[in-house]
Amino acid sequence: MELTLQRAWNDAVDWDNHSICNPMKLYVESMDAVVVEFTRDGRVRLEGEDWSTPTLQERRAIIFAAQQELAALTELIDVLQS
Repeated sequence: MELTLQRAWNDAVDWDNHSICNPMKLYVESMDAVVVEFTRDGRVRLEGEDWSTPTLQERRAIIFAAQQELAALTELIDVLQS
């Protein structure tokens, strides 16, 4: 399963341009913002905003939101596969 996710991740990322090829939406509650794109060097683009390098606090908030979403998606997959 993890290898499949890694392959899907590698396929989804345009490493030459350092950006996600397919759109994403990650709501970060503590920032009241939605991450729609990011680059490999750590810059993010929030919905309705330009590219920026997040502060340490923003990075932590994005990481926390992503971990929460990953846990929820993993649970959904487990439920649907059983």
